[in-house]
Amino acid sequence: MPSLRHTVTLESLPRRWVEEMVASLHRLLEELHPENGILHLEGEPVPDVRHTAGRHLTPGARYEVVWNEDGDEAAGEAGARNREQSQAPPGVDFPQVGVEVVEWGRTGSTRLRLTASGPQSEAHGEVTLHGGYRPASLTAEGEFRGDGPLARYRRGAFKAGLDLTRWWASDGRSPAPLTVGIRHPLLRVLVQATVDRTRNGRWRITVLTTFHGRGWARPLVAVTCLFARARIRSGYRTGLDEMAGNWNKGVPQAVATSPGSLRDEAVAGLRARDQR
Repeated sequence: MPSLRHTVTLESLPRRWVEEMVASLHRLLEELHPENGILHLEGEPVPDVRHTAGRHLTPGARYEVVWNEDGDEAAGEAGARNREQSQAPPGVDFPQVGVEVVEWGRTGSTRLRLTASGPQSEAHGEVTLHGGYRPASLTAEGEFRGDGPLARYRRGAFKAGLDLTRWWASDGRSPAPLTVGIRHPLLRVLVQATVDRTRNGRWRITVLTTFHGRGWARPLVAVTCLFARARIRSGYRTGLDEMAGNWNKGVPQAVATSPGSLRDEAVAGLRARDQR
């Protein structure tokens, strides 16, 4: 089975900071007040998302992403006309995106069901944060289906899991705390990431990706990896190195931000938008 391996070093995120950020985000979303489908924070309308069903953040509550829509324009007949005429920005394949709350808990789990559809494709999945304000793990899974020519090959599924408790306690020898499995009619991919700490507290992450061809594509995958192995390995390493570089540029600035200021920044942003 063909496989690729590469190690990168990342700036670490303090566990306490992550827990405080998760708690602040929960509280911020709970503070939103829906009225006639519009979400408000301290009286300011929140753009780009609408509340469409159920009590806010309780099981069954539903929301939808609304492209090219601002605040109060979302209300009434004018808002309905805007939604019918709105189009997703260039590069967005799914103009219709919906979110449903399955579970919402400060001490238990928060689980969201996501749906997305476009002219010739649709996708659905679930994301679950286990542990509430002190997250222990994050899981996600979903499926994609497309129409049109070769529709049988325009489909796939994925399943991912991140054991946060194991991640922060990992010594590089325990089972991979991060796994991602991708299944396509012609290919199956498994990504596993193990983490160790450097002397200065950074994360040293080794990513192992394994490929399995399926059906008639099995020999094709094997031959491709045999003759293009150097190029594939080079692209793999370059891609991971670029991701690590972007992470290392953004993390210090993010960690310098206090999770407690998340709400104030959100309110300030909405008021600044309203004044434009």
